[in-house]
Amino acid sequence: MDYIVVLERLIVGVIVGGLVGYEREFKNSPAGFRTHMLVCLGATIISLIAEYDLQKIMIIAQNPMYAEVLKVDTSRLGAQVISGVGFLGAGTILRDKGSVRGLTTAATLWTVACLGLAVGRGLYALSLTSALIIFIILSLFKKADKVIQKDTKWKIGFRKKEKEDEVDED
Repeated sequence: MDYIVVLERLIVGVIVGGLVGYEREFKNSPAGFRTHMLVCLGATIISLIAEYDLQKIMIIAQNPMYAEVLKVDTSRLGAQVISGVGFLGAGTILRDKGSVRGLTTAATLWTVACLGLAVGRGLYALSLTSALIIFIILSLFKKADKVIQKDTKWKIGFRKKEKEDEVDED
């Protein structure tokens, strides 16, 4: 893979992550513009490493002596990115007075990592289209989310039973 392709993919990774991160920064989320760019860039780098490894493996595998011995799964790198970003996202989730905040930011961090993996593989159309869809979801569907939450009421209660076999009439 030549240097121009690598540079192009890294730049696209930063742009795609920045597009999603801009919206999160605008909403004052725990993880904003730079965090999303860095997560996407990191995932792009891992994907580029996997792509590079795959090219080297193909060269080595052409030798029959190595073909039977060499067993490699380059998708494991991407799987570890997704798993690791899950922990990063968990750090953005806050609980306060019965409410949970930061779930959307955690989801965007995870999704941006997926975008970075796609960019690293050269899947620009998928990455840019997905980033646009994510941006639309974050920007336009916020109002719909508030309407749904306003009309939804939850009632949670506990009742102590006097006996094990007593039947609750509620």
